[in-house]
Amino acid sequence: MNNYTSPNGLPHMINLKREREVQIKNLINNLKLSEVREDKDFQNTTARIKRTILLTPVVMGKPECIDHEYEQRSLSMSDQVRGLSREHYVHTVSFPFTGDEEVFSYIPEKGFSYSSNDHGLILPDGEEIIVYVDLPELNPQGAVTAAQNLLNLTLQFKDQNNASIKAWSTGVELTIDKLLQEKRQELIEKFGK
Repeated sequence: MNNYTSPNGLPHMINLKREREVQIKNLINNLKLSEVREDKDFQNTTARIKRTILLTPVVMGKPECIDHEYEQRSLSMSDQVRGLSREHYVHTVSFPFTGDEEVFSYIPEKGFSYSSNDHGLILPDGEEIIVYVDLPELNPQGAVTAAQNLLNLTLQFKDQNNASIKAWSTGVELTIDKLLQEKRQELIEKFGK
């Protein structure tokens, strides 16, 4: 079934952003003249450094029930009295996304609310989050709805971290552009054109 991760003990998003900011100076100070002399090389270097430093907000795709498995289970006397079914369908629901996976696994700077319905975070595997939903009938749409409820905390992390990343990226991108221009000038002046 689902592999839940407790948010307790996860690193904070502010720490990831600080780590990325520290890398800026190191990447720029290690540039060589050949990486910045020609405009095309400078553009490629700028793009490479921004890809390394900046975080890309997560955009969720359309969730889809991609598989199911039928099981028949034995019921205890109390389960039978409660009217539970022996028949179970375990639905596999995929939530594809684009963006940086880290968005899901860092505690938002503004904190988060944890309700009794939240089991924990369901972290991505590659470019998708897989959620397993156990229902007494084959019901792909019902499985998608139930899976969205199970992802409540995970999506809360995504939404809060996305907002934080967007604001942070604007300032950091300007800093990168400024430092790269300065480094380009310095290298051209010191090593010639």
